[in-house]
Amino acid sequence: RAFVYDEGAATDEGERVAALARWGIYPDDAAPQALAFGPLTFEKRGRTLDQLVTHSKLGEASVLMLEQLQGAAVSYHDFDRITLLQRHGAFYDYVERVAARRGRELVICADGSTNWAVILLLRVAASARPGVEIRYAGDLTLAGALAVDRLSRRCGVNLHPWLMDP
Repeated sequence: RAFVYDEGAATDEGERVAALARWGIYPDDAAPQALAFGPLTFEKRGRTLDQLVTHSKLGEASVLMLEQLQGAAVSYHDFDRITLLQRHGAFYDYVERVAARRGRELVICADGSTNWAVILLLRVAASARPGVEIRYAGDLTLAGALAVDRLSRRCGVNLHPWLMDP
């Protein structure tokens, strides 16, 4: 803890949280999971992790834990875009539509505030498909609009606001 709060070691709250995360310490219990839907499979330590694509074929979302994502590499992907939705209700409604039309899309729920598992999932998926369109739909508030920029920087991807026109 002394290292994290030393002068110069971490100058703002985001850097302190990131420093703690490197040690596996997270600020809340919800941080280590991401709710997602889509055609994406991982490889980790010689094993295929296909839970997401398997549940997606059934029209179901799946929870991925941060621990599952750490050290995993994408072994299969078949999506044309990534959509990040801020709220559960919008996520489940949208997943239902994507499943009905058998869309080729990775859909991720940010669950109110984007956590480490969501950030890692977004980074890994985007790196597997360089240049893929990544859309973000959040609250139509100043905070919601600012979240697009903040998330782009945190995730290292270019998010495009979607359905956020006033």
